[in-house]
Amino acid sequence: MSRPGAALTIATTAAPAHAAARPTATTHQATAVAAKSAHWYTLKHGSFMLTGSAMRNWNRKYGRVMQVKARCWGNNATLYVELQYRATWTGWHNIKTGHRRCDGKYLILRVNNAGSKNYDAEFHLNRKHTVEYWAQAYG
Repeated sequence: MSRPGAALTIATTAAPAHAAARPTATTHQATAVAAKSAHWYTLKHGSFMLTGSAMRNWNRKYGRVMQVKARCWGNNATLYVELQYRATWTGWHNIKTGHRRCDGKYLILRVNNAGSKNYDAEFHLNRKHTVEYWAQAYG
């Protein structure tokens, strides 16, 4: 007949070293998620001198959130921006519009669930200024 204490010592012994080194499925999944963390990608960046209006277009490569950041400086002017997408059969359509004083701070136009591939930003100014912009996607 075996002793009750002997069974207890066998049950509490440590696992072999090779068993502890094997990763589990959840470890692989957590590593894959950490490696592909979502962040903002700059699709297009530029600056140009503007009097009147100008259009800049780009293609969305990835991500479902699109935004345009734009800014200008000085002379009590106002920057107007229109974010547009291109539909295959019906052409360009406005998604969002916005305006901001030319004080060096960003005007941000953001759209969620962006499904189109072609996008455009149209900039309008009533005085001659340099406009700086970023077209970005999140994903």
